[in-house]
Amino acid sequence: DLRMSRGLGDVYKRQLLNYLNQDRPSVAPVVGICVALKVPYFISMEILGAAGIKLRSTEQDFLYRQFLLNAENLTVSRCEDILKQHNEKPLFRGEQR
Repeated sequence: DLRMSRGLGDVYKRQLLNYLNQDRPSVAPVVGICVALKVPYFISMEILGAAGIKLRSTEQDFLYRQFLLNAENLTVSRCEDILKQHNEKPLFRGEQR
């Protein structure tokens, strides 16, 4: 079955993989998807790696890493609030990097 269920309804793996197979997916939406699905940290890091994304040593990437480490206890809305408090671009409404 191609569906993953994480308590937020069914999300089709194929749709996520299609997004990740773009020429260059941006890190913010991938992090947002992982948080929304409450994906465990080690799987989130595998997803980022498969998309060719490496978290760097920046404040923004530090926040992303914290979001992924605590995804089980966070919402996307809370992540957006934290990013706003740190004057960072939002996960789903900001510019791509």
